[in-house]
Parts: sequence; C-alpha cells; structure tokens
Amino acid sequence: MTDSQLQTTETKAEIKSRLERLETLYDLSLDIFAAKNLDDLLRVVMSRVTSALGADRSTLFIVNQDAEILWSKVAQGTEPIILPMGVGLAGMVAASGETLNIPDAYLDDRFNSEIDKKTGYHTKTILCMPVKDREGNVVAVIQAINKIGGAFSEDDEDFLRALSAQIQLAIENSTLYQGLKELFESMIEALASTIDARHPTTAGHTNRVRNYSLEIAKEMGYSPADLEILNYAALLHDYGKIGVPEAILTKPGKLTDVEYEAMKRHANYTIEILSRIKFPKQYREIPNIAGHHHEKMDGSGYPDGLSGDNLHPLSRVMAVADVFDAMTSFREYRNPANPDKVLEMLKAD
Repeated sequence: MTDSQLQTTETKAEIKSRLERLETLYDLSLDIFAAKNLDDLLRVVMSRVTSALGADRSTLFIVNQDAEILWSKVAQGTEPIILPMGVGLAGMVAASGETLNIPDAYLDDRFNSEIDKKTGYHTKTILCMPVKDREGNVVAVIQAINKIGGAFSEDDEDFLRALSAQIQLAIENSTLYQGLKELFESMIEALASTIDARHPTTAGHTNRVRNYSLEIAKEMGYSPADLEILNYAALLHDYGKIGVPEAILTKPGKLTDVEYEAMKRHANYTIEILSRIKFPKQYREIPNIAGHHHEKMDGSGYPDGLSGDNLHPLSRVMAVADVFDAMTSFREYRNPANPDKVLEMLKAD
C-alpha cells in the first residue's frame, strides 16, 4: 500500500469515527430530552462514552461541593467509590476543574495504584474531565480508562468535552424535573390533608386507602407507572367531600336517606373539582379514577353506575381498599368489623 493510499485509508477511518461520534451526541440529546430517570439515563450515557472512546471502562463521579466529596454514580467493573475532593485523579479534576489526559498511569506520580492492587486490574491510559454547570462549578467528573490501541487523543478530549455538556444538561433537567415532581406531590398531600381536617372521625382514612390500594395493586402486578397514578388518585379520592355540608360530614350518628344522598355527591364533586386541575399528561385519568371509587362491577355503584370494563381497573382496586377500610374502622354507630371476615366477604362478592 502506498503512502497516498495509507493516508486515504486513515482519513476515511477518521471521518467514519467522527460521524459515529456525532451520531452518538445526537442520540444522547434525544435520550436526555425524553428521560425522566437520571440513573437510567446516566448508565446509557456512560455505556456510549466507553464505546465511542474505544475505552475499556469508564466512570461518572457526582460531585458534592458542600460535603467536598465525589462518588461514583455509574462505575463499570468496580465497586462504588467515594473520594474526598483533591484525592485521586478524579478528585484532583473535581478540585481544579482541569482535564487530565495521562498516557501512562504508572509513570505519573499523581496516580494511586492501590485500587489496581486490590482488583488485579492494570490501568494504563486515563482521560479524566470535569462536567461544569452554567456558573462554571464542577458538578461531575467523567473518567475513561485504557483506550484500546493507545493513548487518548485530542479528538477524544473534544468529543468528551461535547459530551460533558450533554451530561450537565441531563443532570440539570433531572434536578428540575425532580423538584417539580416533589412540588406536585406536596400539593397533592396538602389537598388530601384538608379532607382529614374537615372530617376528624375518619382522619387517616385517606392514607390507609392509599396504602391498601398500593399493596393490592403490587400483588396484582401493576406497573410502577400505574402505581404512581394510583398513589395520587387514592390520596384525592375523597376530595369532593369539601363540597359536602359540614353538618352531614361530621354527624356523629348514622345518616338519613336524604343525608346519605347528599354525602354520595362527594364522588361527583371529586371528578368535577379534580377535572379543573391541569394534571400532567400521564396523570390525566386521575379525576375519573379517584371519583369512581364507589362504583361496582355490576353497575349498582355511584356516581355513574359504571360496570365491567367501563370501570377503570385502578378504580376497582381503590373500591376494594375503600370498602375494607370503611368496614374495619370505628364509626360512632358501629364497631369495626373483623378484618379476616371482611376479606372473606370481599372475595365472595
């Protein structure tokens, strides 16, 4: 092969490598905007890093500036690692904010070979780079080890630098998403607590129905997404009681037929009030799921007389939990029923 042919072959290989890396960056950008679970996303990211760099393994360290430590969020081939800032190559990068590209680890005084001695692994080449937020603070460190075929190049550094910006965006998006989710959950909890506050006799009913519903659904094999929806719907299932007159809601004795009809309207109110809330797309069934917890499979329930497949499966789960808690809890006009007998009755119904 002539020098010209060799140069052409190398150029084609370089072009192919760069195109593959551009494709990796593009794919990661799609993953980042679609992902909600940071742990799953970062595992995908680091797998792509290892592959695109031609490294043997890679590690992502998350930096806690307040505690002055960093810990391995995603580590390939090693046990979890916790380092003080400034200790180890990753710790030095976290402290300095500067990239380290080491062609031979054992010729570099900064390298600590203790982990190699413990694991039997032999570290040769290392590329260690900070991930910075918009203010320039180091929020993470990426470390790639043992590039196949030689040392890490400047092209590798450029690629990892571009990728670090994507990782920073992923961490930022996930943190924002988690913050919004926590705000949403706290609002749901606050709404639910207002019902217990209005109806002290049944205080704790909401949380018990939530817990029973989740236990039933887990046993039935419902997905995590369904469990999340059920959690919120169960917390809000009696929210319509806010529209029931105080005298009926807190009456110490058994309700009259007229009062009972007024109490039953809380299911309609639950649907009406919750339907005004702009729930995120994945939670838009919550108003109907919550409001139909008094429906029955034979259509004799309320508020809409739904039956069979017309009744949402999660409403059915909640209906069982609601009846179980109502029958096994104290009321002024009766003592709680035996839980085992209630379960037998529900199974037979």
